[in-house]
Amino acid sequence: MPYKLDDLISLLEELQKRGFRGVIIGSTVISLELREKKFEDDVDFFAFEPSPLIEEDTYRSWASELGWEMTYTELGTPRLIARVGGTDIVLEFYENIHDFYVPPEMLERAPAKKLKKVEIKVLKPEDYIV
Repeated sequence: MPYKLDDLISLLEELQKRGFRGVIIGSTVISLELREKKFEDDVDFFAFEPSPLIEEDTYRSWASELGWEMTYTELGTPRLIARVGGTDIVLEFYENIHDFYVPPEMLERAPAKKLKKVEIKVLKPEDYIV
């Protein structure tokens, strides 16, 4: 079920209030570049802080505090499921592990995108397509 840009922004605010730092890396990159107002896919993050592998308990405590669910991605990293406005929004958190690799150069050059009052780094579309 689709969710709105404002829903995404409110989730980003909650994460950032709790110290999350990362880069949006999934298909949301393209949706944001196209300035879409509705989204259907999950939101994939390359997480800098906290580490999805080492600090898994932090993600678990966020889920508990916010009334979200926590499960795992196919790589065993945290997946949070947030219910916003009657819609489940899936947030997946990754870092370089096993066969999953995002070159550091791509992450470093990811520009910060201002979404109303929230700023988040978003992978460049050309890097997403690679």
